[in-house]
Amino acid sequence: MELVSEYPIDDCFALHVYNDMPAGKINLVSGPRMAGAVCFGVHVIGKSGHGSRPDLAKNPVIPASHIVCELDSALQNQMNAEETLTFSICVQKAGEIWNAIPDEAFFSGTSRYFSRPAGEKVLALIKKTCTNVADVHGCRVEFEPYTKVLMEPVINDQEVVEETAQKLTQMCGPQVLGEHGLWFASETFCKYLNKYPGALGFLGIANPDLGSGAAHHNSRFDVDESALLLGVCAELSFALR
Repeated sequence: MELVSEYPIDDCFALHVYNDMPAGKINLVSGPRMAGAVCFGVHVIGKSGHGSRPDLAKNPVIPASHIVCELDSALQNQMNAEETLTFSICVQKAGEIWNAIPDEAFFSGTSRYFSRPAGEKVLALIKKTCTNVADVHGCRVEFEPYTKVLMEPVINDQEVVEETAQKLTQMCGPQVLGEHGLWFASETFCKYLNKYPGALGFLGIANPDLGSGAAHHNSRFDVDESALLLGVCAELSFALR
């Protein structure tokens, strides 16, 4: 962002290849398109001891397990039911042997959402739930530095979308516009959209005849490179609109 801040930018545009849409199609829609991301890593700190005397230790495994369950309940009951939100615990670990209570337990995960206020509220709920539940069990929590709103949602500007789509259909025909819903992945292009009006489109690259269409980050992911020509046309449409 420091690099581009010295230039007089009016608006911006980008494309992201998308496996779940056929090559030859592009999706340009205003409003929320890709999710914001809250990431978290939580250490629950207790006191180690022998498994036969839990009363002489402070077992962090118990509050860590409670927190994982309570976070689902807290988010379900306190977040706006009309907003789209996902929450996942992706790592949970503690201890190394069956008869020893460990000093700490750890878990981490992510939440995805499509409105900026939702991300801040999710992060606050995570921190509050972790701190309070750990305290009830005589433990404390330490948060990894990446426990934060890592990325905001991608929210497309209506004017940029409409003007670019109109120019693109003039250039390539209306059949190139494809429909698709929200994408729950997150994208750093949100940082540009927080500063400038703009849009991000989804460029279809799936072609069963070529074997492309596997999910992003899948080992079999591949691209129908013929789709890139449509991407060039979309970028030109944005510039010439």
